Amino acid sequence: NNELIIACGESTKIFKRTTSGTYTQATDNTFAIALGVVGSYLWRAESTNKLSNCASTPLTLANWTPASPNQYAVGDTTYAVNTIIDYGGIPWAFKGDGVYAPDPQSRFKNQAPQLARTPHVDNGKGAFVAQGSLWVPSSSGLFQIRTVRSRKRGPELTFRPDYRFWVRGGVEYGDFIYVVA
Repeated sequence: NNELIIACGESTKIFKRTTSGTYTQATDNTFAIALGVVGSYLWRAESTNKLSNCASTPLTLANWTPASPNQYAVGDTTYAVNTIIDYGGIPWAFKGDGVYAPDPQSRFKNQAPQLARTPHVDNGKGAFVAQGSLWVPSSSGLFQIRTVRSRKRGPELTFRPDYRFWVRGGVEYGDFIYVVA
């Protein structure tokens, strides 16, 4: 809607910036630690592992559903949601211990349980969609996620222990995927 919505954490209300450069802060207790657009909805992680969405004015708490305390739960509270992305028309939430997608009952399940073995607060940051797959940067490598499958596929698979780096993001261009490491 030609607006920039800014997440400011669990203790500072969200802001909106219009194309004219005007900033407006929510007047009621509307907080977010992560935001993402999926279809016509804006999704937010309100607290460590609670998600809700909004189809209208995001500065008004009453516009976010489901309302507290009934938000969608994403795993446990060990790691906070750090990214929300649209993949296949549904929200995917990224946390330090995995990649979560909703089942038909809107229960968010970990689609990359390998990340629970090597958790890191930045796992999932910089995730992108390319060539029909969801690509997830992590401390243990770049994971490719497709329906019912997640596997390590990134350039980290060099079999050279002294040659290590962390992919931070990527983009599909033509027939290729370019990554930032």
